[in-house]
Parts: sequence; C-alpha cells; structure tokens
Amino acid sequence: MTYINLDLDLVDYDPTDPGAERFNVRSQSPLIDHTLRTEPAVLPAGLRDTFRQLANGALEAEDMIAMGKHLADALFPPNARNLLALCRLRQYGQDDQRLRIRIRVEALALANVPWEFVFVPDPNIPAAEEGIDNFLALDPKISILRRENIPGVPAASLDPLGAGPLRMLVATANPKTQTQLNTPAELRGIRAALGAVPAIAPVYVENATKLGLLTELMRGAHIFHFAGHGIFQEQPGARWGELEGAGALLLVDPAGNEDRWPAPVLRNGISGRGIRLAVLAACEGAKRDSANAWSGVVPSMIKAGIAAVVGMQFTIEDGNAIVFSQIFYAALAAGQPIEAALSEARLAIRAMGATLDWGGPVLYSRVEEGTLFPVAGRLPSPTTPVSGPVINPAGPDPDNRSLRAYLEAHYDDSGFELLLADATDLMSTDPHPERVSLSIIGARNDGVPLQALKIVRWFDQRGLSRFLVRAVRASATGRQFPI
Repeated sequence: MTYINLDLDLVDYDPTDPGAERFNVRSQSPLIDHTLRTEPAVLPAGLRDTFRQLANGALEAEDMIAMGKHLADALFPPNARNLLALCRLRQYGQDDQRLRIRIRVEALALANVPWEFVFVPDPNIPAAEEGIDNFLALDPKISILRRENIPGVPAASLDPLGAGPLRMLVATANPKTQTQLNTPAELRGIRAALGAVPAIAPVYVENATKLGLLTELMRGAHIFHFAGHGIFQEQPGARWGELEGAGALLLVDPAGNEDRWPAPVLRNGISGRGIRLAVLAACEGAKRDSANAWSGVVPSMIKAGIAAVVGMQFTIEDGNAIVFSQIFYAALAAGQPIEAALSEARLAIRAMGATLDWGGPVLYSRVEEGTLFPVAGRLPSPTTPVSGPVINPAGPDPDNRSLRAYLEAHYDDSGFELLLADATDLMSTDPHPERVSLSIIGARNDGVPLQALKIVRWFDQRGLSRFLVRAVRASATGRQFPI
C-alpha cells in the first residue's frame, strides 16, 4: 500500500469580517512537484450554527451534504480542487494506492471545524442522487487527517521495535453520576478483535481510578485506549462572542463517582511512557477552543509527544463505538497503516446504518508515514516518491551566497512560508527551538531577493543554517532541483 500526500495549510485567518471567516489555503502535493499556491478561502456566516447542529445530531442528510459542500469550497479553492482531482486521477486503476489529505491549521479557530465532513461533488453523479456514501472520508482510498507540528515537542520515537508483542493499555471508566455506557460490551469487542492477534498484549484497567491508571502507565505501553466519558466545558472568553473551555477524561474515585483528569494533568501523566498511539472512545475528546490549543484532551496528548491520536469530535452512539474498536484494532493489528485502519472503521460504522457517527473519529498525526510500529527488517508503506534526482541529505552544505541565490531562483513568498514552517518543525528537535516565518523576520511585504537575504541571514546569525538546508532538501523543490 502506497500513499500520495496532499498537504493543505490553512493560514492567515481573519475573523474581522462580520459576514464570513476568511483565511488562505496553501496546497501542495509531491505527486506532480506541485508549485506551492496560496489562494483565499471563506467559511460563510452561519456555518458555525450548522456545526453545532451536526454535533447534536440535528442535521438531515441533505443538510449534511450542503454543509459538506461549503466545507469543500473552503478547503479546496480552485487550485487546490484541481490538485485533488489530479491526485485522484493518479489513483485510478491502482488498487493499492491511497490518498492522504493532511490538513495543517495555523489558526485555532479553524481547528474546531469538522473537516472530516467535506463533500466534493462527483460530476458523474447528479445532485438528486448524491448521498451520505459520497462524502470524501467514506472513500476507502482516501484518508483525512490533521497534521500537528509543535515546536519544541518531538514526537515519540518510531524506531523499529524488538521482539515481543505490543503492550496495549485499555482503560474504562463509567462514573455512576454520568449516563451509563455499555463499556463491558466494548471490552468484549476489543477482546474479540485482539484475541487471535498475538502481536498485541492488552492490559485491562476497568473502572479506572487515577492511581490505578498511573500504576499501569509506569510500566509503559505502546497503545493507550480509553473508553468512557470525556467532556469539554465552554465558558465565555475574554472577548465578546468568544468561547474558551477545558477538556478532561472522567475517571472514577474509589466510590465509583466522577473523578476528572484534566487535560494538562493528563498530558504529564502519559508523557514519556513510550506511547505511540492513543485512542479516546470518549465523547467530545477531540474538541478544542479558540483561545487555548491544548485545552482539549486530544491536543494535550499531541503536546505530550505521542505520534498519533484518535479522538471523537462529538458524541457517538455506544454501539458504533464498539464497532469502531473492533474494526480499527483488527486492521491495525493486521499491519495496516493507521490511516487505512481508521478508514476501515469509518466504513464499518457506516455499514451499520449510521448517517453521522462515521465522521466522529478525528486522526491527529505527527509522523510522515502511518506505520507506527515498524518491525526491524520491515519497511513502512512508502509514500509515492517525487520524480527527480535523489538528494543526499549528508552532502556538504552550501555557503550563504549560494543558498541565497538558490532561494531566489526557486521560491516565491508562498514557497518561503511553507519552507519556514518546515524548518520550524525541524528545529523542534533543537535544545533551544525557534519559530520562524516571514512576519517574524520582517520580510512579509518584501520582494523575493530581499526575502531570501533576510531568511539566510536569520538562520546564519543563530547558527541554525543546517535546519534551513535540511528543510530545502526535504521539500519537493529540493528534490527536483538539488542543492
């Protein structure tokens, strides 16, 4: 199984227009060495109300499709839409090739948009015949994920694992003060999925208390699964109309009552435990507010350095949560990349008749490839390579004059923004990580020659030029035009 990456960066968010939310979409795919293009996008006024109706299960199918088309217009403006069509055309007739749509959000206000419900009309299907099964995320050859990059927080190591099974910590909690969930049935589903899979060794913590869960976490784990309640409580923010909030998992105390594990405390509890994948079958686990990126439970886990996290962006029905666990882990244990395993779970939920819950799971990833548990001697599923010469990343670095001339020749201001974002990601591994953008170095409104000069000077003055060179060599431009 190979993947084509289509990267969409949502940047320059502007909430000042009372009639709409405006931002820019930067699109690129190594498939055709696509020149990075930036184009304006709009979320219409009133669409946030539709999102709330979606989360409450109050939308009919036709309203969901109409909402999905608005999301498609925002996520795929003309150039990005054309690039999507080219990627899908490349897939045609190749059963083993998949498309991975990676959304990276700069503005927190856009992080809470249900992009998994994007609906791109098929020109071969009349509008009167469009249905739930035509949503992009229900195409088995397409995966939609949120690409998370946090300066200063390296992802969990993805080195090949040694002999022995993966340790999976499965925790359930069902406080008697909350709506009772069918957690025993979900546990039976997980046991059934893993019973014939010796590669995964589950450890079950039922009616999890903080002390009991922390005791097991001290022993380390590769996978953490939580089945229970999660909450996100909203409250008025500092500005009119703004909502802030905090997320938490609901554990139990010794008496069986609710015991909240707030997101910041949770982050500290799971950090450094060897966890590569976390799955939260808890309602509202993936929600975050516009003022604090890490107030939601899933984003806190990403900040803890976990490579990939799956969370629910709204409440899903109990039976669908069970189906999700059964299919997701069976596919993952069979060696499928996490994107493919999640697609299988979505399709299974839909096959059970759900019109909404298939869009509940959200995948947050910090890795280039979805094979989270590589085995020594086995290579992960490759991404479709870019045509052009192979670059030797260990080759000698160019001097500043050559590097500046290279940037002038091969980049524009949009290309510089993506290059600097990639360099920021690389610098997150440095003991003293830095953030850099055209705005930070005071070059947003300069011409390309001056932008190139300021970029090279900024990295050189801080002794960080190696990160700029690495970012260039890792880009599609760098692979097509070696430096």
